[in-house]
Amino acid sequence: MTTTKIEGDLIITGNYEVSGSLIVSGKVEISGYLIAGGDIKAGGGIKAGYGIEAGSGIKAGCDIEAVCGIDAGCDIVAVGGIKAGGCIVAVGGIKAGGGIKAVYGIVAGCDIEAGCDIEAVYGIDAGCDIVAVYGIVAGCDIKAGYGIVAGCDIKAGYGIEAGSGIKAGCDIVAVGGIKAGDGIVAGSGIKAGCDIKAGYGIEAGDGIGAGDDFGIFAGLRMRLSIGAKIIAKTKPEGIVCGTFEAVT
Repeated sequence: MTTTKIEGDLIITGNYEVSGSLIVSGKVEISGYLIAGGDIKAGGGIKAGYGIEAGSGIKAGCDIEAVCGIDAGCDIVAVGGIKAGGCIVAVGGIKAGGGIKAVYGIVAGCDIEAGCDIEAVYGIDAGCDIVAVYGIVAGCDIKAGYGIVAGCDIKAGYGIEAGSGIKAGCDIVAVGGIKAGDGIVAGSGIKAGCDIKAGYGIEAGDGIGAGDDFGIFAGLRMRLSIGAKIIAKTKPEGIVCGTFEAVT
């Protein structure tokens, strides 16, 4: 596979496509589509008036921004933020020093990590962890093969599901259910429109609430002799499994 190397900035009116990899020492600004059969790497930012597509990875020394979608056959990595008017999709991981924002969904085969917020109008789906220094917000589901961790809120328009634990510095809120293979921990409240299910314990600095006629299940992966605690300011209604303990 050939590699196109450019010293300085690459600024093009229209579309720009290379069959192999593209390496630019400066910034990349394309008014149309930016397409590469291999990697796209820039010392500065990468910006496209339409979409960005790479057969392999996309890496920028600053922001990555596209009016439409961003699609990579491997990782998407930006020292700054990542923003797309469409979907952000990576077969590998997605990592930004700033925020990650998509008008549609965000999908990664591995981790999704942001130094600020992670926001999607539709869903957020990672094969491994989802980690944000600030909040994680999605208009639909938030799903992770492993854990979900946010320094602030975790909010989903539908459900929240993690193969391991879910942890938020503030609230955890889902219009649908909340499900974790391990524990669920929130600095403030936990609220779901359906069931709240955890393999281990459930802990909130404030209240815990499941939807009307739905239950709270803690310790689904533990033996009955060990038990699992449900910790909150007041005892929530609908505890099906687990032992309540008031916040001290």
